[in-house]
Amino acid sequence: MTEAVFRSVHQALHVSFLMATLPPTAKSNTQAIIEQLMRDAGVMREVERDGTLNFQGLSPLEVRGQCAMVRGAVTHHCTEPERMAIWAWFAHDGSKAQGVRFLRDWFAGDWCTDSPHARMLMTWRASVTEDSTAARMCSYRDIEGEHGIPKSTAQRQVQALAKTARSLRERGAARLEEMFIGHGLVDDPQTA
Repeated sequence: MTEAVFRSVHQALHVSFLMATLPPTAKSNTQAIIEQLMRDAGVMREVERDGTLNFQGLSPLEVRGQCAMVRGAVTHHCTEPERMAIWAWFAHDGSKAQGVRFLRDWFAGDWCTDSPHARMLMTWRASVTEDSTAARMCSYRDIEGEHGIPKSTAQRQVQALAKTARSLRERGAARLEEMFIGHGLVDDPQTA
């Protein structure tokens, strides 16, 4: 039995959406020459499972293809709210903004403010990690100062939205898990 490419659905999503932003790469002439010299000398170097990713036996193009299939599965197998929550969290391109806008509207009945800009800032804040540069660009203090919304209120709003978005992402990941395990993309947590 071969090892899965990714350890979990979340890792598959993270790597796949990140891969979408990276330029396609090809081996340099130098790398090709080095590999040929190693083969000629009888030195075969297998790529070991590095950390938690297993690209052993896959060409760079095949890795990109696996990642494209993961992104496609999100598009075709998740419900719209699940897909948008996944895009808002994992994407690094225009689909992230599309997901954030969707979540802002999805959360419409629970907002404490009528300001569209404040709602957007809080939705962006809920869609990034705490230690990211983006989080510093839409801090609670900035929201408080710019929109007159108390910091504690902004935090509660962001936490509520983040909880809702996380729940949608988890439902989407659960929907994809069985399919990804079946295709050998992720490890089965029951056998790990």
